[in-house]
Amino acid sequence: MERKLDNHLLAHLSYRLTTQHEVIVTEGLTYILQQSSICRKALHDIVLSFECELPETLRFYSELTGENLERPDVVGLADDGQERFIIEGKFEEGLTDNQPNNYLTRLLPENDGMLLFAVPELRVENLWRELLDRAGQKFSLSNQRDLSDGSKSVDINTHHKLGIISWENVLNGFLHPAQ
Repeated sequence: MERKLDNHLLAHLSYRLTTQHEVIVTEGLTYILQQSSICRKALHDIVLSFECELPETLRFYSELTGENLERPDVVGLADDGQERFIIEGKFEEGLTDNQPNNYLTRLLPENDGMLLFAVPELRVENLWRELLDRAGQKFSLSNQRDLSDGSKSVDINTHHKLGIISWENVLNGFLHPAQ
C-alpha cells in the first residue's frame, strides 16, 4: 500500500537534514509573518489579548543579533526601525543566559513592546515560573495575568510586557483568525 505524503515531506526532511529543529521553526515562522498579512493580523490580535498595543505594520526578521550577542528567534520592527516585539520559540531547550532579561532590554523604554515565549503547552507552567524568577531579579514585575487560553503575561514596566503562549494557541490563531 502506498503511503500518502500529505504535509509530512517538509517535517521528514527537516528532521533528516538537520539537528537544529528550532532554526527550521524560526525561519518558517518568520517566513509566514513576512508573507501573510492574515497571519500578521492574527499575531497582532494575539498580542492585543495580552493588553499590549503594537503597530500593525511590524516587519519581521529572524535572529537579529544584539549588543550582548543575544539572538532572539523573531524580531518585529516598527516603521522607525525600532524593535517592538520579540518572539522566542522553545521546545525542549532551556533558557539561555540572555533570556529573558537581555531580550527585554532591547525594547526601548519610550515605546510599547513585548517579549513573547512560544512553547509546548506542557512547558508553559514550569517555564513561566523560571521566566518570572529571572525577570524579577532585574525588573519590578506587576499585573500578572492568566488568560483564558492558558497564556500568561506580566508587566515589566509601564511600556513592556513579558508573555508566554503555547505553540498550539499561536497556530490556532493563524488557522482561525478573528474576523
